[in-house]
Amino acid sequence: MVEGEVVEIADFGAFVRIGPIDALLHVSQLMDDFISYDEKQGVLLGKESRRKLMSGDQVRVRITAVSLGKAGSSGKIGVTARQPFLGKLDWIEYDLQKIKEATEKKPAQRQEATAPKKGETK
Repeated sequence: MVEGEVVEIADFGAFVRIGPIDALLHVSQLMDDFISYDEKQGVLLGKESRRKLMSGDQVRVRITAVSLGKAGSSGKIGVTARQPFLGKLDWIEYDLQKIKEATEKKPAQRQEATAPKKGETK
């Protein structure tokens, strides 16, 4: 996994700066949602999730393809964000918080289920 900054948004995806090179994060590899491109605002928007990706966003991605360029030309890097704990850092933080909240509630619910009700004995 690597982290980088979104430096450009296009209708087909986003370019993520990873060190000295820009990697392509294709829309099909961004999230499990229908994605639309808003050219005026320069954002990729998930239809159901309402998650937005724009220039300047920090993302965590996994490198999936590397194509070395010929002499005098640069290579290409393809990345994905369609795995757990990948994507825009804000999204990852939000998802981790939801998981934390869900796991904190479970032990309390188990105690209530095993505790005797008023007037009952175990």
